[in-house]
Amino acid sequence: MDIKDLAGVSEPLKKLIETVSKGIGAVFEPYLIKKKATANVEVINKLAHAIKNTPQITKIVKYEHEGLSVVFSNNDLYPESLDSMERAEAREQYKNIKSQANIESIISQSVIELNSENSISDEEVNEDWITRYFNIIGDVSDDLMQGIWAKILAGEIQKPGSYSLRTLDLLRNLSKEEAILFNQVAAYALTENDIDHFLLHTEQLLAIAKDISYSNIITLIDLGLLSSVDVLYKSELITINNPHKFFYGDSLILIECANDQPNLIQFKITTFTKIGSQLLTLIKKTINEDYLLGIRSLINSNQQFTVSIADIINKTATIATYNNKREIK
Repeated sequence: MDIKDLAGVSEPLKKLIETVSKGIGAVFEPYLIKKKATANVEVINKLAHAIKNTPQITKIVKYEHEGLSVVFSNNDLYPESLDSMERAEAREQYKNIKSQANIESIISQSVIELNSENSISDEEVNEDWITRYFNIIGDVSDDLMQGIWAKILAGEIQKPGSYSLRTLDLLRNLSKEEAILFNQVAAYALTENDIDHFLLHTEQLLAIAKDISYSNIITLIDLGLLSSVDVLYKSELITINNPHKFFYGDSLILIECANDQPNLIQFKITTFTKIGSQLLTLIKKTINEDYLLGIRSLINSNQQFTVSIADIINKTATIATYNNKREIK
């Protein structure tokens, strides 16, 4: 299948196919079916596991299917009949099959991410970014991490420049447990411009978020996802006609003056790094009612404001239309 044969394919998927073709050197069409390579890896893994757990010594077992040939032994030493070159070739073949299966699984999930998109940026994905990305994902086998990498590819295709090369390198070394921790802490992220994200100051956050510990925050700082320096947040002047707004997932927090007296809010915050903010776009946050009550108590300690939450209908980086506004009490 050539690029010229992509008529009728949606623009997001067409761009995905073109991007993948640059990454692996050939146009890659059958995304939505389980590939033979994946099936081969599953068979090989089961066979190797069975051989390892066989009580009697098995000298040699050979697996052949559709041109694939891999040799197994449960002995620590390979049989003399198999020379070092053959063992190296068998190992390299298995490694390549597993890498290909990982790549195909991630691409298939990217298709699902892009299926609901009707339009995307016309800008091409940077070729250095493509090379770095595909050099990494062949080693990603965990289901959760594959899902994250699929979102990364889909997001970069939608808007090139969304995820930097540094973000790819950090994510490459992120463990599954660290990714889960980041997801847990990210549930409390706020922003006022959809770019610079932050948490309440650690002491204030930990008083509200019972599922997060101080060591969790330190871990994310050490990983380069949170800044180690606290910042004093200070809003613009808030009036009756000019409420202050924070984005919280798909919701909007509105802070309005309770009387005619203009005022402002200020409190300490912990900011996400640029890489942390980029990765936050992958996470869909659910509303935490206790967190909202904590924010209201922090902001409205002197009873000068009312704090409400609303559902976002549409938004840009700084402007949002909303409905279903209700006061947090």
